[in-house]
Amino acid sequence: MPERLRGAAYGLRQSLDSIGALLGPVLGIVLLAWLLVDIRTALWVAVIPAALAVLVLVVAVREPERAAHARVRAPIRLADARRLAGRYWLVVALWQTVGPAATFYAGAAFTAVALVALMSYCPPANP
Repeated sequence: MPERLRGAAYGLRQSLDSIGALLGPVLGIVLLAWLLVDIRTALWVAVIPAALAVLVLVVAVREPERAAHARVRAPIRLADARRLAGRYWLVVALWQTVGPAATFYAGAAFTAVALVALMSYCPPANP
């Protein structure tokens, strides 16, 4: 996509998202009242447009080619997931053995470490 159209495309996407967030629930309430169906039936009917949207994505949407040097990192790897699970169980153990205050302080410490790591990985741009 050309550079000059990216902002317009993003704005269009956001506006369509906002319209859908407003009209979707309103349409759902109107259809529930009009068809006199229960919520389970309405949710199953809502699967139809969702499945069609996924089908359109799979069949019709193509990702643009990326430059050979552009490396895309996965947002989370299996090793990261294991570390996250370990941290979860650490927090549970802290809560049960020491108390909720220790959990808060551990969370603050993890946040501080993550902030330092993030700042060293992505230093702020000079204005």
